[in-house]
Amino acid sequence: MFASLRKDLQKIWIYIELIFKSINKINTFKLMMTSILVTCILTFASLFILDLVFFAFIRLLQSSVLAILRLLSKIWLLEFNAENLTAKEITLRSSWSEIIVSISMGLGSFLGEFKFNAL
Repeated sequence: MFASLRKDLQKIWIYIELIFKSINKINTFKLMMTSILVTCILTFASLFILDLVFFAFIRLLQSSVLAILRLLSKIWLLEFNAENLTAKEITLRSSWSEIIVSISMGLGSFLGEFKFNAL
């Protein structure tokens, strides 16, 4: 019983390692832009949904993508930090990563409020 469980856990660990290796090969900035695009698409999709259950599901997906976007912005900042930039340049990059996340969250909130006011 424990031997099969151990084999299953080893397989899961191999899959997790493959996922992380493939994520490392993806450009973080492109992934950030893709997540912003997905957030905007989910926001606009929520405008056309009248059922509140589906609307809540879309908003849940949107908040998940925004959480990933916030993590990606921190990774993006760490990538720039590894290039021996000055403190001023790192601060500027940090500000831009936070601005990107804030714009996405603001757009989602604004259009979500617009949807509730329309109902």
